[in-house]
Amino acid sequence: AFKQLHARCPDVTLHLAGSLSAEPRHMAHYEKLVAQAAGLPVQFHVNASQETIAALYAHSSVYWHAAGVGVDELLEPHRCEHFGISVVEAMSAGCVPLVFKLGGPAATVQHQVSGYVYSSQEELVDWTAQVLGRSSDDAALQQMRVAAVQASLEFSDAALMDRFTALLA
Repeated sequence: AFKQLHARCPDVTLHLAGSLSAEPRHMAHYEKLVAQAAGLPVQFHVNASQETIAALYAHSSVYWHAAGVGVDELLEPHRCEHFGISVVEAMSAGCVPLVFKLGGPAATVQHQVSGYVYSSQEELVDWTAQVLGRSSDDAALQQMRVAAVQASLEFSDAALMDRFTALLA
């Protein structure tokens, strides 16, 4: 997907951030990703700190979430991500999230309001290119970013405590 996006938006950079264990299968997967990224503007942030991840969210235009791609949700529902806290974190920073149609993130993102819910690689690339093709002061884009931040507030400590207190009452 990123190769296709880069062909359409040559100034784009992909940042992959997260933890990496020393387990051989994880290392092999990481090495495969590095090889696939050769020649592309891809930056890996291995075992990134919370500060690094927060800075990436703050400076990013979009957030891709792909848990569930290629998964049979009936056989492996655990691979579809039940909630997706990273999606909410990205939304809280004003990133436009693009999430796959299966699992919790698809219920968190309101399609074309607070982000996009995609069902194919083509949709992921098309909607990302649309977002990146808009100027930063585009009114519709700003409205989507505001909607993403607002949606993320549903999962704030205060909102969760209010709901919990209401349940106890």
